[in-house]
Amino acid sequence: MVEKRKSQHRLKRLEQEKTVERERTRIAQDLHDEMGAKLCRISYLSEHARRSPELSSDLQRQIGSISDSSREVLSSLDNIVWAINPQNDMLENVVSYIGHYAREYFQETGLECELDMPAQSPAYPLSSQLRHHLLLAMHEAFTNVLKHSAATQARVSVVCEDSTLEINVSDNGRVCPFCHGRKSR
Repeated sequence: MVEKRKSQHRLKRLEQEKTVERERTRIAQDLHDEMGAKLCRISYLSEHARRSPELSSDLQRQIGSISDSSREVLSSLDNIVWAINPQNDMLENVVSYIGHYAREYFQETGLECELDMPAQSPAYPLSSQLRHHLLLAMHEAFTNVLKHSAATQARVSVVCEDSTLEINVSDNGRVCPFCHGRKSR
């Protein structure tokens, strides 16, 4: 009788997890389809309007700002959708995404980005909340490199050993005077 109740409880929990996973997938798809399409349209229309020869240079700059902002929001939306999509719940997907995100983030910034990523990562599940926090931390570290280091090179290193994930973001920029000779991160 006890075993039967345990089995029923496990089955009910698995059904609930499946329901939550389906809902996460639906939300991720809806966000991507609806918001992504609208942001792409805003970006396209504003970029098209910016090129109009009848506009003053001040108005072209303002429209360019709208276009740039919509692309940034679209990129942020992609990150959010990626973080909640249950298909990305494994460590190997996170490691791959960190590399992709770093390349994209430093593209056209004048900084060379070197990646040191493992060829394979352990089959280890990560929650969407943990993935979201990792992306926020990566974004903050990359932003600090761009804003504060005056670097020409950045390096993103990921090491997966045993049950430990280590992510290191470094650069060849200036030393932080408040960190006792250590680089600021």
